[in-house]
Amino acid sequence: MTRSRLFGSLKWTKNATNEAVGNRCFRACLRRPLFSRLSYTIPKTSFPSMELQYQWNSSLAPSSDTDDDHYLYDPVVVENGTAVAITFPSHNSTDESIVSIYHAPWLWSNDPTFVVPSAGQKLRSPGDYRGSTIQSVSIVTAVEAVEGNDPGSEIVIPVPPPLQGSAHPVASMYHSFQESQIQPPSEDQLILKIIWNPETDIERTTPHVSYYDMNWMECWRYDDQALHKRRNRTEVTKFNAIRAIGPDGNDTIEGVDYMRLLASIDGDNDTDELFHLLHALFRDGAVIIKDAPKITSGPFAPASVVGHAIGGSLSHGNLYGEVFHVRSQPNTNNVANTNKALRPHQDLAYYESMPGIQLLHCIDVSPNQEGGDSTLIDCMAAAHELRRIAPHHFWTLVTCPATFVKQRDGANMTYIRPHIVLKGGADMNDLNREIVQVNWSPPFEGPLCLQPHQVVPYYEAYAAFEQMINTMLEPNQRDPSISKYTDFAREYTWKRRLEPGELLVFNNRRMLHGRTAFSYNTDPSGAVAKHSQDRHLFGCYTNIDDTLNRYRVLFSKQNGLPSSILNVSNGTTIVP
Repeated sequence: MTRSRLFGSLKWTKNATNEAVGNRCFRACLRRPLFSRLSYTIPKTSFPSMELQYQWNSSLAPSSDTDDDHYLYDPVVVENGTAVAITFPSHNSTDESIVSIYHAPWLWSNDPTFVVPSAGQKLRSPGDYRGSTIQSVSIVTAVEAVEGNDPGSEIVIPVPPPLQGSAHPVASMYHSFQESQIQPPSEDQLILKIIWNPETDIERTTPHVSYYDMNWMECWRYDDQALHKRRNRTEVTKFNAIRAIGPDGNDTIEGVDYMRLLASIDGDNDTDELFHLLHALFRDGAVIIKDAPKITSGPFAPASVVGHAIGGSLSHGNLYGEVFHVRSQPNTNNVANTNKALRPHQDLAYYESMPGIQLLHCIDVSPNQEGGDSTLIDCMAAAHELRRIAPHHFWTLVTCPATFVKQRDGANMTYIRPHIVLKGGADMNDLNREIVQVNWSPPFEGPLCLQPHQVVPYYEAYAAFEQMINTMLEPNQRDPSISKYTDFAREYTWKRRLEPGELLVFNNRRMLHGRTAFSYNTDPSGAVAKHSQDRHLFGCYTNIDDTLNRYRVLFSKQNGLPSSILNVSNGTTIVP
């Protein structure tokens, strides 16, 4: 690739922390046209003591056909050897280049030499770091790194490079690594070479050298811009939410054919339909499988077959069994087994780790049935919208924990946690942190354990959020003055009756599911029609971690590791 190296002069407005930054840091190679004047500002969080402006000097620039990859990132040692500054060119013509800082402890902990090659586990702990500093840094090609390394050295060079999106700085734990080793090192692979200062290295008296793939380094940047872009890729908003079925009747949940899915599950190579199901599930929160046969026992029950295919095994079988039936029956220990309406909720919220994926296979529906529509709404998107329209209610649901409970014969479970969970950060009082989990299950909530001054605000905030996610509230339960809450429920509640043969698969952590009340028509004599008890669903759960892992593995086989997955409401954000 033809690139041009920028030369110019730096004008300081404050004292520099490290003179080397002023001399070299902005001789960056940009993947964009050159301009007559460019300005850059080092992030204050990285260098609070400096601000600078870069003046382009075209007389100092080499010709545009100069091929000089070594100046692409132009790394420099800063902060007295405790960090490295790397200038990353913009991948967008409208953005400025960014100086990203990597601290010595971070680099020391991620040294490829101290990773078990076949497993990926680290041999170093961050707690082992004892202040080692960096003596020098440079960019080399993979060829230069391999040729410059002693053949008998134990130093690991990440050649071939790590897989795109991999958290490991080497690729040797993947089966494809052995095949790729036969390929010679590439001149196109750029590597960061760090020489550590032996005077501050308690482990050795001679300089230790570390090598890092530059694409891997860019993937794991942790400057403000990189963290912001990563959050934009993972946080669920209303733009990701399934919408209500419109007047045209077109379903807003994607469909998958069961027989094609079964062929995909059984086939050795054809995983397209299974991948398609998982991709839609983690993108939208739900998917419907069509034309599943009416089998409710044994290994060939469709819900069980699909559950094992996406999760490896079924989960959460202690209370209701690995598979369960949903149908109206007397004296039940679960409100789902009645004909009453079910408010939007998550199942088993009283578990430390509630089910990740729920599968509900519609076996039968009586032709005489009235009501019984299934509903779904995206609680992650609803929480994001609540923060926008009512930040005070949002913060209350972040800071006031609820009590989730399941107590009966054979069950005694409680769990206290807030309804909305935010990602940790430097300022834990910042309500604008990323939403990573929502916990909502009105049928299974017990007495609050709050301080007195929190109780009234909690119930006010709870009522506001309920308006946003529940279209089944009676008119007298709705406040016409708060249409800003009810609009979301109306626009984003998916609602319709499941038909026999349909298998609804949804993320139990992200999607609240519910059901309208139902009854049966009677004949003129008042007797209930013959097939009155035919409403019958068959269900099971899978673990969120195992199912997400299945998706990511299939994704990597087809496209390389996924660059972005929406948060699944399990208390963390998806990286990279």
